[in-house]
Amino acid sequence: MRRQRSHRIAALAMLAVVVMSACVKRPQSGVSLKALTADLVFGIPPVAEPATPSNFGDTLVEEGLGVISVGSKKPKFDPTPEPQGGDCPEAPSTSFPEAATTSVASVPLVGGYRWVVSGSEEVSGIGTVGKGPYTQRSVSDVRKIGPQSFEFTVQEAELRFGSSTVVKNFYRVAQDGDETLEDGIYLIKVVRELPSGAKNTFLPTPPVQILPLPVGVGADGNPVPSGGEIDSVGVDQTFGKLEVLRHRGTVLPRQRIDACGEIIDSWFVDGDQEFTSTKGDSYTRNYDYNVATQLGGLIIAEKIESPTVSPKLFLTSRIGQATPD
Repeated sequence: MRRQRSHRIAALAMLAVVVMSACVKRPQSGVSLKALTADLVFGIPPVAEPATPSNFGDTLVEEGLGVISVGSKKPKFDPTPEPQGGDCPEAPSTSFPEAATTSVASVPLVGGYRWVVSGSEEVSGIGTVGKGPYTQRSVSDVRKIGPQSFEFTVQEAELRFGSSTVVKNFYRVAQDGDETLEDGIYLIKVVRELPSGAKNTFLPTPPVQILPLPVGVGADGNPVPSGGEIDSVGVDQTFGKLEVLRHRGTVLPRQRIDACGEIIDSWFVDGDQEFTSTKGDSYTRNYDYNVATQLGGLIIAEKIESPTVSPKLFLTSRIGQATPD
């Protein structure tokens, strides 16, 4: 009798465990992050990484640009945002930088440059994600293509949340009076490389001008803002695509950028960009930047605003060292 009673108690206990297990729900799986692909240059929202390398067709179309509402008032540009941490000393008030030149007399120095970053991004399901305090850019592949003309590449890690994409911007400084290309600094290609090794290329024809050269000379011989307007359109029709980037800007008075203790003079451009996809969709964003012509035509500060399309992005960055590592 005792043995039967013990067996009954054990069976009831096991039954209770089974019932309780059936009533308890398993916890939901956590948030998993995939590599996001987006183009910092064009402010493109992220999408899932393609499974296999390909031409990507309308990848830029599917990703799109951040849209700025027409007539929106732009905040005052701050060329020297404060880092959110780390060591970035302020330049002394007595600093006197080399003036930004009206032409580009030397090539940029090859190497790695630390950049100071601040801003935020609205990430779906997470909320506002801060940016910074630092990132890294590198200058490479400097090559002469004429007596005073040359090309160079700037590589950077994309600053979109969760992204592992590497962005390479290819620039050309044209100063030899080419009949097909006015003197100026141009964006000639953008290559985005995903962790899988797949690449997405935007190859505008003609190249997109970011600064006219010479910038401008005053009546007394001193460099002054040209006050000129930039309106440059590049079309990529490779591999059946039809993608168009229109870049417009106004060259304004020079600004001093604090590169963590060293002041760099630069030309400031108040700009906007519009990207039209193969499907005919159009996206625009605010894009302000500073160019140091005395440093080989490098962009040394940027402000990107994409406030009306998810994910919203507000990004301000500046170079953190005048001499590369």
